[in-house]
Amino acid sequence: MRRTIVLAGLAAAVAAAPAGAQDLAAFRPADSHPELGQVLPTARAAWPDSPCAGREEIAITDTLPSGAPDGALGAAATFAGRCLVLLRPVLLRPGWEYGLCVAVTHEFGHLAGLGHSDDPADLMHPLLDGVRYEPCRLATGPPDPPAPPGIVPVTPDQELLIVQAGERRADQILAGRYGHYRGETTCEYAPPPAGERSPTLTCAVAWRTKTRRYRATVVLREGTENVTVTTRRTRGKTKA
Repeated sequence: MRRTIVLAGLAAAVAAAPAGAQDLAAFRPADSHPELGQVLPTARAAWPDSPCAGREEIAITDTLPSGAPDGALGAAATFAGRCLVLLRPVLLRPGWEYGLCVAVTHEFGHLAGLGHSDDPADLMHPLLDGVRYEPCRLATGPPDPPAPPGIVPVTPDQELLIVQAGERRADQILAGRYGHYRGETTCEYAPPPAGERSPTLTCAVAWRTKTRRYRATVVLREGTENVTVTTRRTRGKTKA
């Protein structure tokens, strides 16, 4: 369906038609329309320097100015120091959230002083069909799908902190078991498998005494600490 958004002589129409939906009394502050709450922040953010920012008044009506072409969904103008927007009720139907956001943002652009664009994808093009405006998609589209149950995604910085904490824990375990431990473990991170929440840290370290060499592997998971140590006798004396 062709959805046309136009600016079509609203100021003159309001002045000439004081009754009905175009009566100035029909316009209410934008924030008093609860059905617009989802899109107003996006529409205002598009034109932060607009002289009308925060002062927009909106009327929801099927009666647009006489100069508006057939199929028009909205119109906007400043009149007597007021910032006025007319929107057709069809824009409030379920499933039209993106179109409503684009329409309101478009009309707020007119209040900011912009005219129409010839680029079909531009926000200020008079036809809604081809407009691609990412902020409106983000504001009205479905939320990103949740992570699979049980998996907690981590950022690289969070992964580094987990690894560092695991290395400290592995050193504590080995120092508690071996009084001669003088190593420094290095851990590798493995994300949790599907359906589980805890990552796996596999830590490795080697150290030696005058008579033996030691290699240790410490596997850490939430609530589990598995330690494997292998050792063999050294040949000759180790240099200090």
